[in-house]
Order: sequence, then C-alpha cells, then structure tokens
Amino acid sequence: MKELFKEFYIPTDDETSVIWSSEETLFIFDTNVLLNFYSFEKATQNDLLKVLELIKSRVWIPFHVALEFQRRRLDVIKNEKKQFSSMDSELSQLSEKINTHLGDNLKTFKLGKKFPNIEKVLNKEVAKIGASLLNIKKEIQKVNSAQMEVRSVDSIRGRIDSIFENKIGSGYEAQEDLQKIYEEGALRYQKLIPPGYNDRSKDRDSVPTFMFRGLVYERKYGDLLIFKQIINKVKSSKIKNVIFVTDDTKDDWWEIVQSNGEKLIGPRLELKSELYKEAQAENLIFYTSENFLKEARTILHVAIDDKSLVDIKESVKDIKYFINIREAKTKEREDNQPRWIFDKNGVLREDNSPRWVTEREGALREDNQPRWIFDKNGVLREDNSPRWVTEREGVLREHNVPRWITEREGVLREDNTPRWIAEREEIKRRQAQTTHSVDYERARALASWGNYEGCRDALLQCEHANILTKLQLMTDISLDSVRESDWFKELLLRLPD
Repeated sequence: MKELFKEFYIPTDDETSVIWSSEETLFIFDTNVLLNFYSFEKATQNDLLKVLELIKSRVWIPFHVALEFQRRRLDVIKNEKKQFSSMDSELSQLSEKINTHLGDNLKTFKLGKKFPNIEKVLNKEVAKIGASLLNIKKEIQKVNSAQMEVRSVDSIRGRIDSIFENKIGSGYEAQEDLQKIYEEGALRYQKLIPPGYNDRSKDRDSVPTFMFRGLVYERKYGDLLIFKQIINKVKSSKIKNVIFVTDDTKDDWWEIVQSNGEKLIGPRLELKSELYKEAQAENLIFYTSENFLKEARTILHVAIDDKSLVDIKESVKDIKYFINIREAKTKEREDNQPRWIFDKNGVLREDNSPRWVTEREGALREDNQPRWIFDKNGVLREDNSPRWVTEREGVLREHNVPRWITEREGVLREDNTPRWIAEREEIKRRQAQTTHSVDYERARALASWGNYEGCRDALLQCEHANILTKLQLMTDISLDSVRESDWFKELLLRLPD
C-alpha cells in the first residue's frame, strides 16, 4: 500500500537520516529563509551558515528565489533599521511625558508644603524612571549603530553568495514561457491547487507586477514559479529526494491539521503527487528554519546553540506578525470586500458582516439592517427605503429613483443609468486592463530602452485588443520618448476620447 499511496507517508527517522546523507538529495531554500538572516542574531546566523557549509555541495535555489532575494533585500534591511528608530522615538516620547505631564500634575497637589517627604520620594522615583529610560535608549542606540545600513557592505549577502555560487537555477527567456505559467496558475488558484493560491490577492496590491530583464513578473504567481523551477531542476538531474526549507507556513504549501493547536504535517499531498509524477522524485520533505536546524543537529552531529533555535522561532514569529498587520490593511476577502472593514474591532456576526456596522448606535431592525440607515431623519417609505434618499431635492421619478441621481449633468443612457457613471466605470475598466496588459508593460519598457519600433508594435497589439485609452497614453511618462513620433500621433487620433 505504501508504494501505491506514498504521498500519504512520512519518512521514518532512519529513512530521513539516509535521505540527508544521500548524494541524490537536494536541499532547496525559499526566499524568506534567506531574507530572515537579516533578522537573526549574529550567533544564529553563524549556526545556520555552518550547516549550509556542511551540505554546500547539495544546496540549490531556484532562479525566482534568488531574484526575489535581491529585490527585497534592501527593504528588509530598511525595516530592521526602522524598528530601532521607532523604539528610540517611543522612549523619547515616554520620557517627555514623565518629565512634563507627570511632573506638572504633581505640582498641582502642592505636596512640598504639606507633605515634603512624599514629594521627595516621588521626585526620587520619577528621576529613577527617567534614568532607566535613558539607559535603555543608550542600549538601543548602541545596537542600532551596529545594524546594517542600506548602503553598508552586506556581509550576509556575501556569505550567501559564496554558498550558492553556481547553485542557482535558470530563469525564463521569453514572456511566453511566463504567460503559460500565469494562465495555468489562474486555473490552479480557482481550484485552490497549491502552491501560492493564498497570494492571489496580490494582484490588488499597488504594485502587482514588476519587470526584470524585459520580462513582466506577476507577484501573485511567485510561489508557483518557484515550484515549477524545482520540478524542472529535479527532472533534469539525478535527484530523487528534495528537502525544501521555508518559513512560509500557510496552507497553500503545508498540510495543516488542527489538533490541540495548529500542526504542520508536511508538504501538501498535491505538491508531492506533482513532483513525483513530473520529475520521478521519491521524497519531498519540508522544514521550517527552526526544524531544519534541529534536524541538522541530530543527523549531522553539528553543534547548534539552543539560543539560536529560540532566536529563529521568535524572529520568524515577529516577522509574521508584522506581515499580517501589513496585509490586514490591504488584503481583501473572496467577495472582494476589504478584510479591514469586516474585521474592525475583531468582531464578526454569523453572516460575516461587521457587528460594528449593524449595531451602530445599538439599534438593529428585524432583518438585521442597521436602523440608523433606514431611520435617518425618522422617515421611512412603504418599501422601507429612507425617504430622504429618494426625495432629495424633492424630486422623484415614476419608478422611485431620485431624479437628481439619474439626471446629474443632464445625461441619461437608454437604460436610465447616468451616463457619467457608466462612462467613468468604462474608463476605469479600460485603464485597469491596460495597466495589467503584458503588451502594454513591454511597450513602456521598450520605449525606455530606445526600441521605438518594438514599442510601436506592442502598442498596436494593445490597440487591436481594444485596451488603450487616449488619456492613458497622454499621461504615461514612460512613453515621453515616442510622443512626438508620427505613428504615435496617428495612434492617438484613432483612439476614442
């Protein structure tokens, strides 16, 4: 049965030891593991690098991991530095409050005349608190001064470069190769096939794509690109076992079971099946950085300080906390409603609508709609819609739609919806299509590089696809270099306003 359903089996301790020792085993590391080095203490970095040195001949990273590492490295360094600046600022504010606010309040009691001893004790204790805060600030500033700056010589990257020298996969040569994966990814994400479907909301981010060497990368498909490159690597070599180290513990990578808390069982069964089928691999094992170090200590008999394990656990926990806060501000639910609306104050009703909306002013109607909406100005119509909405400016049309809405600016469409709304939405739709068009991104890049014929051909493709607007072309500064070209002017004349 094990051979028939091997995806469901986890290697035993003895089998794991054999896999770690095998020359047919490849140790692969995710982007987050490399970036997390910047959050670890020096001793932790050294312990982790010590293990990587021991298995140096069998380590490898996909091209997309290396690319993401290089792109995000400075942001990680900047954020690490920012934390210390924030702490220093908070302590300064706290010290100021103690010295001014608390001191001024104590003066109002005029303790000096009636209770001089109490005033003396209070002043002494306030001074102690101020001295303690000053000492903490000095320690923070000392550590901060030792922190890497964005323009510093990056010794961490230097050591990572050394370990992964000639151990990085190949990238994609043509946009068509990426486009095939994006199209496959769209279908996979609809069916929640791992990896990466939890990143599908990244296409709503302010920067859903980026360009590198003339190719447009869609950020939401980053995990899928990594997994595809792993499959290609294993398929083209004699690798039988893959050990993947990642600190991304979401359920679009891991099999997670709720049993007295969340338990990471291992890779998703779908990932095992795909790797075994496509690349004829025999084992796929996942580790977090912490568990990877623990296993290395046991199997490789390498000295790992317990403090390093604690540091990794706490650092990764802190990183995830800040990531969750950041994503909570922008992440949307599957129904396209922003999660921050529904989770405000952390309270949801059974129908997932925010309690703070429906219980505003403590009044709910029988249909769970907030009374403050329907009872504004205390007037309801027979259909329970508020009279102030439909009677604004005292004008109603026959079908109870307020005339001021549909006749705004004096323009109505045949379906009685205001033309300015419908046309505004159409412009937005076209602009959104244009922004995310691969051809349009290529046109912008080619214009920047001076390849004006290539830019023209790409824009003509966009015109053929009916995703260009005159406003978009006239305001896009990336196209300034071709703006005076005859073909560009002719294109503008052909486009609708």
